[in-house]
Formats: sequence, structure tokens, C-alpha cells
Amino acid sequence: MRGWHNVDRLDSHFVAPVPPVSLGYLAKNMVMKKRIFGVIGYSVLLLVVLAALGIGWGLQSQSFAEDATDLYFKTAGIPEGPPAPSPQETVYARIGSFDSRLVVWFVTQLHTYFGGFVLALPILCVAGVSWAQQQKARTRTSL
Repeated sequence: MRGWHNVDRLDSHFVAPVPPVSLGYLAKNMVMKKRIFGVIGYSVLLLVVLAALGIGWGLQSQSFAEDATDLYFKTAGIPEGPPAPSPQETVYARIGSFDSRLVVWFVTQLHTYFGGFVLALPILCVAGVSWAQQQKARTRTSL
């Protein structure tokens, strides 16, 4: 019965000694996986960037515009029409002496400010009440 002197005795049961567990293999495996996924990720990113640059430099044909079809009239060819009017030619309606776009912008801003106030006020009230309750509880416990 050689080797029994290394065995621990626990409540009349023999318990074999447990060999020390090494996490070295698992840790090395995790590091290798992380490196592999990093290399793969950077490779895919590099391919995407190079493809985008290739399209930007005109290496890929962009002839899809010549085969266009008008969506409304269903006619072949590039849609053509009059150019957009310049800002000096554009005339918008006026309300009194104010530009209508300025009035719409002003009303929209006021509406946004009012909406922010209406939404933020209950949140600030709840935060203030909870802060006051916490302060009251702290003063009770400190006495």
C-alpha cells in the first residue's frame, strides 16, 4: 500500500489529493482567440475602407446613372429639367413685414422650448422631492 500516506482522511472516507489546476492553457487560448478576432476585424475594416476609397477614386464604374429611368413618366434616360431657382429668384410669402419662414421658425422654437419645459418640469420636481427626502433622512440618522 504504497502512497497511502499522501491521502487525506476526512470523516472515515478516503479523499484523494486534488492536483493543482493550472489556468495557463485556458488563458493562453483566450488570448489567442482575442488576437485572431482582432486580426480578422481589422482585416475586414481595411477591406471596407479600401473598397470605399476605390469607389471614391472612380476605380469602379459608376455607369448606373446613364441607365436611369424617370420614376413618374417611366421614360428612359437621365431625368432633365429646369435648374433649381437661385435664392434671389425665390420669393416666399410674407406675413405683415415678416418673412413667413422666419415666423414658422420662431413658432417652432417656442413650441420646442415649451415642450422641453413641460417634459422636464415633472422630472425636476421628482428629483427635488427625492433629494429633499434623502436630506431629511440623513439629518435624522446623524442626530
